[in-house]
Amino acid sequence: MELPKDRSIQDLHAHFADLQQRYDQLRRSHDLLYALLDQSPAAVSLKEPGPQGRYVYLNAQWERAFGIAVAEALGKTDRDLWSPAIARQLENLDAPVLETGRPADGVISINQADGTHDWLSWRFPVRCPSGRNLLGGFSVERSSTVDPLEYRLLCKVRPGLMGIVYGEEDRIVEANEVFLNMLGYTREDLAAGRVSLDAITAPISAHTCEEARREIDAHNSVSLKEVELLRKDGSVISAGIGGSVLDRTPRFAWVMYALDMAEQRRAERLLRREEIWERLGLMAAGLAHDFNNLLVVIIGNASMAASDLSASPKIRGYLQEVLSAAEQAAVLIRQMLVYSGKARITQARVPIGEIIRNLATQKVPPGVQLVLEVSEELPPVSGDASQLGDALRNLLENALEAVGERGIVRISAAPCRIDQPIAYHDGEIPAGEYVCLTVEDTGPGIEEHLQTRLFDPFFTTKFHGRGLGLAAAYGIVRRHGGGIHIESAPGKGTRFEVLLKVAPH
Repeated sequence: MELPKDRSIQDLHAHFADLQQRYDQLRRSHDLLYALLDQSPAAVSLKEPGPQGRYVYLNAQWERAFGIAVAEALGKTDRDLWSPAIARQLENLDAPVLETGRPADGVISINQADGTHDWLSWRFPVRCPSGRNLLGGFSVERSSTVDPLEYRLLCKVRPGLMGIVYGEEDRIVEANEVFLNMLGYTREDLAAGRVSLDAITAPISAHTCEEARREIDAHNSVSLKEVELLRKDGSVISAGIGGSVLDRTPRFAWVMYALDMAEQRRAERLLRREEIWERLGLMAAGLAHDFNNLLVVIIGNASMAASDLSASPKIRGYLQEVLSAAEQAAVLIRQMLVYSGKARITQARVPIGEIIRNLATQKVPPGVQLVLEVSEELPPVSGDASQLGDALRNLLENALEAVGERGIVRISAAPCRIDQPIAYHDGEIPAGEYVCLTVEDTGPGIEEHLQTRLFDPFFTTKFHGRGLGLAAAYGIVRRHGGGIHIESAPGKGTRFEVLLKVAPH
């Protein structure tokens, strides 16, 4: 059925009216957006990625700042617009963004007719709805004064920066959250002027901080110096401080950064331990080869001699002791290989609950009570059943040695979920599903300064002991992607907490 002619014209008018309304809305949005960009105090740019990338957008501030007409710059590359030296600066700023796909920042120095201008510049990847990849730019000129926008950007964009200090009064006028959290101050304290170098410097480091002041005044920068800083609550933390001059006129100001030395020392310990593992691995591989050859000869000959019926019972007794010692040496070599990471792991679904329940057969002194608390819903874990069994037996033997002739050893296990990464001993345990296993004893406990060495090979707090049991247990758990955490204090016993990854379904 055909519509009347006048009805078709009405529909056409309505359609055009709708299109006009949408166009007007789009135009208003376009005008608002470009008004915002053109009135921005920052020079904003958008270009194709790479050294030959052409500019597709530049705001009015970019034209005012660099004295190049937008109409002339569009479609050009950095090499077309700038001298080779400036183009290289811009390409160096773009490079980390193109390599990592993450934002990067830096300072660009541009020589113009009225002198050299320094620009704080940021680059960031831009993905258009159409799927086209571009490179965004955002630049703010460094002014002759410490502009609030500038130092806020400095402090917040660079997470390593601690804050900006006015030289005359040593007052910290801006700081990032890392600094505030580290020393326990708030932004209200900062605004009220309660945060200064004098306020955060411990008396023992006053001389070092004075050296830093003189060094930055003379050389425009200060190398990293280790100091003791005072938190707001009066406690002391170790930190490394350094910095560089931001401006001298009209007011002397410098940017100071701080490193938490506790974190740095932890990283150094990790590096040292990795070096120990590497060296021990090489040594263990060589020792295992040579010792196993010797043990084959010793065990073989001792076994043959012990089976000789003509030998006296006394001689056979001696030979049995030789065999027992040789077997212990073989166990020691296996533990060293496990700790050093040279032992092979057979990946399988391990019923960890059964392994724990089998520990009930372990022989314990009459005065010691062994308690097992294992969840019935314990899921299997990923790894090598034999090695995991060795790790748990080593932890149990350590607990039994701790309690001696009388006490309680409790082993418990249950499924658990970690929602965010946590620090365990020397490493970080990622989020995920785990079996949480604890071995607790009512022994004498361990002093805090000894706890960090418990997993070192051949270190022991006991008069007797091989010194490799805990080291081997740690090596096994670590190689299975888990972690061990210790809680202990003199007179309060010891608790080892072990996390093992749940096997995938």
